[in-house]
Amino acid sequence: MIPILILGILTMTVPGYIFISRRSMRINGERTNATVVRTEISYSVRNYTVSPVFRFSVDGRTQVAHASYVWHHKRKFKDGETVKIIYDKRNPQKIIIEDDKTTGFFSAIVLLIGFILILSSLSFLL
Repeated sequence: MIPILILGILTMTVPGYIFISRRSMRINGERTNATVVRTEISYSVRNYTVSPVFRFSVDGRTQVAHASYVWHHKRKFKDGETVKIIYDKRNPQKIIIEDDKTTGFFSAIVLLIGFILILSSLSFLL
């Protein structure tokens, strides 16, 4: 049962980090409007990843940042479209799209699976 416990802990590590960092960004980040410069789409066997590139202004300086955590997002972004984003005040290159909930949902499901694995292994150990 120790391998299942380890698997549960490992399963929770990456999604836990993503979930916590995105939550922190939503709480502490700065909201602004950004313009879509271009959209990069990569395809795989079962789905595709949409990665828009945004231009926005922070303290009078133009920033161009890539929203790299948009997984399995069905929305297509049009060049020139205005989108609400949240950026890290200390590092404006770290951004998330304000209305994108897909990564948080995915992380929550994987965290739940990891939690179930840990509980099931602990029940056998105790």
